[in-house]
Amino acid sequence: MAYQAGKSKRVLYCAGALCAGLGGFALTPLAQAASELASGETVVLPEVQVSASSSGTDAPVKSLRRVTANGALGSTAEIDTPFSLKTVDARDIRERQASSIDEVLAGDSSVRQTAGAVVGVVSYVSVRGLLLDQVNGYKVDGLSYINRAELPLEMVDQVQVLKGLSGFMYGFGSPGGVVNYQLKRPTDNPVLDFGARYKSDGVFSESVDNGGRFGPEQRFGYRVNAVHEGGDTYVDGGHVRRDSGGLALDARLTDSFTWDFDALQSTRLAKGVYYGIFPGAGVNIPHTIPGDSKLAEDGSYFRTRTSLATTGFKWELSPEWTANVHYRYGEQYTGWREGSLNLLNNNGSYRIAQSAQLETFTSDQLQASLEGSFQTGPFYHKLVVGASSLDILQRRDANAASATINGGNLYDPVDLSGYSISTAGHNRHRFLNIDEDAAFVADTIDLTEQWSIIAGWRYTDFQQKNYDRNTGVQLAGAAGDYQEKKVTPTYALMYRPWKDTTIYTSYVESLEKGGVASISNSNYGEVFAPIESKQYELGIKTQGQGWNTTAALFQIDRGAQYTDSTNAFRQQGNVRYKGAELGGEVSLASEWTLSANALWLDSKYHAVPGLEGHNAAGVSDFQAASRIRYAPGALQGWAFSLGANYYSSYDFNAANTLKVDGYTLFDVGAQYQTRLFGKRTTLNAVVNNLTNEQYWVTYSSSSPSLMQGAPRNVALSLSVETF
Repeated sequence: MAYQAGKSKRVLYCAGALCAGLGGFALTPLAQAASELASGETVVLPEVQVSASSSGTDAPVKSLRRVTANGALGSTAEIDTPFSLKTVDARDIRERQASSIDEVLAGDSSVRQTAGAVVGVVSYVSVRGLLLDQVNGYKVDGLSYINRAELPLEMVDQVQVLKGLSGFMYGFGSPGGVVNYQLKRPTDNPVLDFGARYKSDGVFSESVDNGGRFGPEQRFGYRVNAVHEGGDTYVDGGHVRRDSGGLALDARLTDSFTWDFDALQSTRLAKGVYYGIFPGAGVNIPHTIPGDSKLAEDGSYFRTRTSLATTGFKWELSPEWTANVHYRYGEQYTGWREGSLNLLNNNGSYRIAQSAQLETFTSDQLQASLEGSFQTGPFYHKLVVGASSLDILQRRDANAASATINGGNLYDPVDLSGYSISTAGHNRHRFLNIDEDAAFVADTIDLTEQWSIIAGWRYTDFQQKNYDRNTGVQLAGAAGDYQEKKVTPTYALMYRPWKDTTIYTSYVESLEKGGVASISNSNYGEVFAPIESKQYELGIKTQGQGWNTTAALFQIDRGAQYTDSTNAFRQQGNVRYKGAELGGEVSLASEWTLSANALWLDSKYHAVPGLEGHNAAGVSDFQAASRIRYAPGALQGWAFSLGANYYSSYDFNAANTLKVDGYTLFDVGAQYQTRLFGKRTTLNAVVNNLTNEQYWVTYSSSSPSLMQGAPRNVALSLSVETF
């Protein structure tokens, strides 16, 4: 867990006056707290106001006025943010019984599943038609998280999605957006909850969530979570085992200085998985197959171990100014033995290319920020300044084993022989090292009561070093060492014609890590330079009594990535995404809640030889989601829900020679809340894919692949709140 000394110095220098000030005064509140505790004097802490949504069966419309952390913009209400956001809280996650990020975000039409963790390896999503970056597209509490494993959602308090370019808000990343998980924190009121869940066809899980405060003046807080899960999945021959634990601590050392620490570790083993289905030359998109079909050979698995540790402090320097400093260490281990299913013909026959490999990611991040407000003449300013230093090291298997076996048929699954390869004795060498130092500033200026502007800049010094996976030796020339120094700006103008309505227009630039040719490409392993993107957005957000609505028009220009006619991965030209989002939520009387939203999207290649005017691969031109919830007053404690998601057809490849059919998914749920032995008890039942629709999930990378969609499946849960 050693952090590079040079990087620590650089981020402190970047923070400049911020860190200099913190360095001189950080000991003051610590010493003050120690002195007061030792002398027995009473320390008066600031009044803490606690609010939460009802835990009953009522489901009020979510407020756009809720303040959340928004990267470099600081803590801002959604209605005051000139970007499209989606927030899902722990209550929604529990009610939907979501166990992966695609299930969490199923109610948002701008998000679509691109890979699953039951038949595949990890759950991935695309936002606005763009696949999120595994390395930079997912965050935990705003800091680095490598999405190569399933994060235990039982430990998550809220999931927020920033749609579109995130370059200013979070740094390098896919222009599709960023998913930010916010972990559960210590609570002022005691929490001790127990949960049990069943999922098709035989997966059982047990969980406990315990938190509260203790010590003089309730200064010290804790939150402990533990989860165990195991059993047979809905796929024939599939099995999963997961064990997760989390600890969060804080200490209110004075009335203005709070130290916090959290740690999380999760291990997961999935069996009966495969990497993807790859149509060969001249092979069409196959007819869909049942979601429980067994395609993987015996002995396939994907094993992960995720570790995160974070510590830092929040210091309220004055009523107007707050400083934050946090350090995060992360480690992601993966080991797999699985196959790629290569389709040989239009009859569904396939051959399996087996692979057995090990991989690790380690990350160190140090981030400091100062947030406050002041006035210059008639103008009110909200200022955020900060600096961040991130180091990511990827090690890949130097002894990657592979083999090819005769497979089966998509339409006549049979048990396939096991593997003759393994990861025993394999070594991991350096493969990729990313060093990203950044400084950022954002100023939100209220010109009048109705008009405000935002101007922000992020300076990034990005360096990527690439190595030979077999030797760990750095590659020669530009292929081995790429460096980019760039300022990515964001500008926004906001107009509030009424108190609860904001009309905005914004412009953002962003950088993302360049592509790497996959194993199925003829130039496998070739690494490309970072990609630049630009986004223009015009939107409106409005909040009423019992309803809200949002709408946005956007255009994203992103550097193009595609596989050419020689099966080589290329990075040239650009893809333009032009779209519109419309959504809303309303309470109908006191018993009904309705939400609905839609995405219209047009995506075209430009300045790409042979692909000019083609549609981008894996992008539907229309997606929609709706959900209705009914909590009848005549049935005290009961609530029922019905949801629907529609995805139109889309092109499978950049050449637009193959097309994947669209599909519609329905889900139903029922919840009953009562008291048993004086404790609040909730029973929950959900049926996903109610009509047992057969469909393909597409992962649109440098070499696109298919994966069977989930069949009809059931989730049942019981939770008991003892406080």
